[in-house]
Amino acid sequence: MKKLFKSFLGVLAVGVVYYMVSILGALPHFLRKRAHEMTRAKDSKNADIVIYNRVPKCASSVMMRLISILHQPYAHDFQFENQIEPGQAHWFETTVDEEEWALDLALREKPTFVLRHQYFVDLDKYVNNSRILWLNLVRDPIDQFVSHYYYMRHGFEKSPDGKNKKEWSNQNLKHINPETRNLTLDECIEQEYHECVNPVSEYMQFFCGNEERCRIDKSYALKTAAHNIRYKYYLVGYTDRLHEFLTALHYTLPAWFQGSNYYYRQVTDPNSTFSKKFDTRTANKVVPSDKTLAFLNDKFKYEVQLYKFIKLEFKKKLVGWREEWRTTEAPPGVTPFDVEKLEKGEEVHK
Repeated sequence: MKKLFKSFLGVLAVGVVYYMVSILGALPHFLRKRAHEMTRAKDSKNADIVIYNRVPKCASSVMMRLISILHQPYAHDFQFENQIEPGQAHWFETTVDEEEWALDLALREKPTFVLRHQYFVDLDKYVNNSRILWLNLVRDPIDQFVSHYYYMRHGFEKSPDGKNKKEWSNQNLKHINPETRNLTLDECIEQEYHECVNPVSEYMQFFCGNEERCRIDKSYALKTAAHNIRYKYYLVGYTDRLHEFLTALHYTLPAWFQGSNYYYRQVTDPNSTFSKKFDTRTANKVVPSDKTLAFLNDKFKYEVQLYKFIKLEFKKKLVGWREEWRTTEAPPGVTPFDVEKLEKGEEVHK
């Protein structure tokens, strides 16, 4: 009887220990989840889904790595969904495809950050999108085209392994004229290769949308893109003001971006593990001549107009938020930027 009682006590003790370990093991996740919920309550939009329809060659690889770090349990508790696939089109062929994507998106686990090379989709037509935010980041369209030209021919400065380099070659080299593989952009234009004297840019489509008119009517695309940026996007930044872009998101969407400047420095620090792993600078890029730049400015005059509009809208939105930031205590590790300098068009936090 005593042996039976001792056995019972032993089993009971093991059960209690197992139960306590289970509780304590789940506690960190519970606390992270609770902290995330409390932080989300402070978000200006309390978003359930954030869509970053990244424009290629606009610091998009750096931003992708930053988001992949921010979503980790030790940083922020949200689901990160990278929908980019090799050879994926940037547009939907039909409105049916658009609707299917929108409805599928609405069923995602929340909160969810969706990253995709994707033209804008007006979700109002398909779902209640009041809790869905759109973000994007651009650069000067001339710089973007130059970077894209060399990237399609040479890729990044570094590749983490030979496999990735091979995959890059298979995906990109088939889309260019092999005769231009080793030409500079200046030489390509001077020798009048079609892809250089008739350059194509998707810059405006990323904000205009999937309809055919966005691709063939630049005047319409410019007006529609500007409308969407002003009324449909939460924020569109540009690479020359990347620090301000991240600071704005840090303050207004803390559940997603709090501490983003700290992690950005980790990603871009040349001595950090993140930076050493993969260098996203375009390889063999040559600065174009003044003649080439003048040529491209004429070819991309609508894109340049949109870029100027984006910069003005970005400035206007940040100035509109300045009082909130000035009266809010800065979180650890983040220094509010000088809004007066921004209003004068001066550089802030080089």
